[in-house]
Amino acid sequence: MKKLIIILLILGLSGCFGSVSRHKAEKTYYLNGQLKVDNNPKDGGWRRTYFDNGQLETEYLYESYKPIPEDLFNWTIYGDTDVLYDGYFKSYHRNGKLAQEGPIKASRRVGLWKQYYNNGAIQEEGYYKGGVKHGAWKEYYESGQLHREGKYKNMFEKEGLWKEYNKTGQLIKEVLFDKTGKIQKEVQLNN
Repeated sequence: MKKLIIILLILGLSGCFGSVSRHKAEKTYYLNGQLKVDNNPKDGGWRRTYFDNGQLETEYLYESYKPIPEDLFNWTIYGDTDVLYDGYFKSYHRNGKLAQEGPIKASRRVGLWKQYYNNGAIQEEGYYKGGVKHGAWKEYYESGQLHREGKYKNMFEKEGLWKEYNKTGQLIKEVLFDKTGKIQKEVQLNN
């Protein structure tokens, strides 16, 4: 038990010394000399993280940047960030290809977001409102062929007609959801 506590203390302390404050402009590096984090938190600033091979991993481009005062911070409202920012977010696969991208408002996903396979093909695209899926949504096969399309009322609640296609583009299934997200009708199509 003592060994476990000592290990946890060491890990906790090493995390403290190796981290970058989200509120200060600074850079940190991997042991191999590669840039790990480039942080410039301000209006018109950025936060970029890098893989250990030097490839860009994530990029936050801040239009506006405002730290939340400690006495007002509530993790149940703001999640894991203590900053309210507006801007644009991108993340990348280790091979350098774009993984996902989309706009941020008040530290939440909003508007059209896209996610990509590591070969660069679109994986899914859809709309967010206040950090949750809301509106038209499309999912694709790795070949780029449309797989599913429909509409979200909120993060997990599907609404209206959803269509599913096989890898050759033929419609194979239709599912109709009511306004509460319950299936009203499901039709398997013979192809």
